[in-house]
Amino acid sequence: MKIILLVGILFSIFFNGICGIAEEPIRKVDGWGGYKFGISMNQATAVRKDAKWEEIEYSSEKEKCLVFDTTVHGEKGKVVVRFENGKLFRIHINFDRFKGGCDEKLTKTVSEGLISLYGTKYAKSENRKIVWRFPQGGLIELTNFCIMEQDTDFKRDAIGTGIVFVIYEYSEGF
Repeated sequence: MKIILLVGILFSIFFNGICGIAEEPIRKVDGWGGYKFGISMNQATAVRKDAKWEEIEYSSEKEKCLVFDTTVHGEKGKVVVRFENGKLFRIHINFDRFKGGCDEKLTKTVSEGLISLYGTKYAKSENRKIVWRFPQGGLIELTNFCIMEQDTDFKRDAIGTGIVFVIYEYSEGF
């Protein structure tokens, strides 16, 4: 089933690339949801009143991040705004389904939402990911870590659990 979903997404990327979704593809991504790469922690605090500061562990180190719940493409998720040297550099949108509901529908809904916004011209499929790299800067990564029926390395009660996440990240253009 995972292969069928990935083939479907790749077909969608190929088909939409031929037919064109956007008249003029986006050439740069400089943030998400009012947050712009490079803004200070103080500036980021002013973007959303419901965002709260939390210490979150990444790579065995704790980081001070802004966190809030949201709905994106009809799916409930959690946004984590990350900083490096006091400047915003990455935005995670996590669709945590560790208690169930991690399935093809979730992945399809999120991927189709991203494709409708950003098109397919700069999208490439990489393993369990779709990555958009934009010529004038910015990167978006959609990753699917849902445990599906055919993932035989996992216990039966793990099927349908996992996470799908989207990362918006600062990067130089190409």
